[in-house]
Amino acid sequence: MSCGDVVNTVAESLFIGKIGQGPDLAERATHWLRILQAHKDKKKKVILDYTDPYLTVISPQSDFYKQALELTDIVVCSSTALAESCAGLVGAKELRVIEDWNEYPCIGPKTRSNTEQRNLLWFGHQLNLNYLTHWLQSRSADSVSGTLTVLTGADTHLHKQRVMSNLPRGVNLNWQTWSQKAVIQHALGTDWLILPGSLVEDRKRYVSSTQLIAGLSLGLPILATPALSYQPFSEYFRAIAGSAGDLENPDEYYEAIAEFQYRKLPQFNENSLGDKWLELLS
Repeated sequence: MSCGDVVNTVAESLFIGKIGQGPDLAERATHWLRILQAHKDKKKKVILDYTDPYLTVISPQSDFYKQALELTDIVVCSSTALAESCAGLVGAKELRVIEDWNEYPCIGPKTRSNTEQRNLLWFGHQLNLNYLTHWLQSRSADSVSGTLTVLTGADTHLHKQRVMSNLPRGVNLNWQTWSQKAVIQHALGTDWLILPGSLVEDRKRYVSSTQLIAGLSLGLPILATPALSYQPFSEYFRAIAGSAGDLENPDEYYEAIAEFQYRKLPQFNENSLGDKWLELLS
């Protein structure tokens, strides 16, 4: 049974998913903690899905997670890096790593022409667009040219204006509403997937590898900030270095992407991760 807004009984295992935000966060947090306490009192297994560094980065959800941790038996993280960041905070509680499921199809890499005109792709939540903006600001006009496709939420007019104001000369912006179908469609004509982030902010240092795995599954060469969860896969993508040549020769990663899809991608499929969850819940 999942810990949602309605739990009418005490289950053998209680899974605490992401509580989210919103104006009713305090009310929901109180309600969820009451449910957790009821399960703890009955000595039932309580599992906390710890998706972001709420214990080390102050956020509206931090108080909930600090209190929930006291009532939790097992903490599940989506990466080894995130697990290591909270290892000293969970005490003797069991700590597990179960990666996020890759929901995109496996599309083999294809040969890309090494021209100056590039088709670049970025997709994600609009709150992360500032990292794309910073990356664009760092580029000179002669190091980026072509079309940048951005796939994100629908209500993003101000974000779009901010990105447009920082576009280097020679780059055309193709702004579209995100959907899984749109990502797959645009990936087919993309030369590079751009995944800029931050190695300073904990919120981004401990980001899961979900987008990186998605891009590699779609057969895309990737230029990315090497977040901690990305580093075990460093041979499969190019780290953002700010140099003029880092968008050249995407075909250098053809064999690496094919190897990743064969050797590494299966560990992120539904069956592999499902087995880990079944073991945890048994």
